[in-house]
Amino acid sequence: MNNRGFMTISVMLGMTMLVLGYFVYDGHRGGGMMGRMMGKMMDEKGRHSFLMSNGVPEKYAELTNPLAESPENISAGKSLYSVNCVSCHGKTGIGDGAAGKMLDPQPANLVAAMGMPMASDSFLFWSISAGGQEFKSAMPAFENVLSKNERWLLITYLRQF
Repeated sequence: MNNRGFMTISVMLGMTMLVLGYFVYDGHRGGGMMGRMMGKMMDEKGRHSFLMSNGVPEKYAELTNPLAESPENISAGKSLYSVNCVSCHGKTGIGDGAAGKMLDPQPANLVAAMGMPMASDSFLFWSISAGGQEFKSAMPAFENVLSKNERWLLITYLRQF
């Protein structure tokens, strides 16, 4: 391919990215289901912005889940989720719990979040432990509510979404 062909393809790809970016942004303001979902994921992510700029706080940065994804651990995590998370994140984890519908920002869609590269063990443990107060979110901190083992059980269950 000559330089002119390469340049043409590069410009076309750049324009495509600009157009797609506009639609995601426009959807972020309320246009279409995909746009709303992307906008919601972007809005609720003061934590995501922090992560992109600073990484996971040092206290949590090197943590990995010590628990196996055994049926027993998944079941125990599901029980913890039912008691501590369903009211906001919903039964299926998409952020549609009864209490969560009244919150601004609304609870994270955990199903979507689990598929993102940022959903490392350390990120999830930090999110659950520290809560969202620092990011103007109603997510409570569970550091003094759930033991470390219980938080890891919860993460083990979340990995099933």
